[in-house]
Amino acid sequence: SPKTERPPSPTSILSYSPIERRKPSFRAKPLGASRDVSYKCRKSETIAMERSAYVTKFFAQGCEDCVFVICCAVKEVNVLDCKRCVFVFGPTTDSTTARDCLSCDIATCATVGAFTLEDCVNVRAFVKTYGNGSRARAERCSTTAFGTCDLEYDELEEQMASCGFVD
Repeated sequence: SPKTERPPSPTSILSYSPIERRKPSFRAKPLGASRDVSYKCRKSETIAMERSAYVTKFFAQGCEDCVFVICCAVKEVNVLDCKRCVFVFGPTTDSTTARDCLSCDIATCATVGAFTLEDCVNVRAFVKTYGNGSRARAERCSTTAFGTCDLEYDELEEQMASCGFVD
C-alpha cells in the first residue's frame, strides 16, 4: 500500500517555501545585552522576542498550546514537559535539549551544538547543523521526526555571523 504523509498545515510557520539564497553583504554586529529567559506553565500564549536580543539561556517547562518565536541568537535551549507547542529559534551556539515533550514542533535555524530529544512523543524537529561537533539525535522517543530547517528572516545572516557561523 502507498505511504501517506500528513499534508503541511496551510497556516504552519514551519512550512517550507523555497527562497533564493543571496550572497551575504553584511558585517557581524556585536550581540545585544545577554539575558536568561524562563517560561513555566504557560497556556495558549504566543511569545515573540525581538531579533536584536541575545538569550544566554532559554528555558520552558510545563507549557501547553503555546507558540514561542525566538528569532535571535541563543546560547542554550532547554524545553521540558511541554505539550502541543511550537518553538522557533534563531542560531544557537550551545546545546538544544527537549525532554518529556508531547506533540511539539521545534525549529532551530542553525546550531553548532548538540540537538537532543529525550523521552519525547510525536515531536517534529527541524534543525540545520553546522560544523563537525554538531549533531541531532533522539533518545527513548517515539514517533519523532527530524527535518532540515530552511527558515529565513531579516537579520538571520547577521546573527549567524555574530555567533561565528560559517558555511
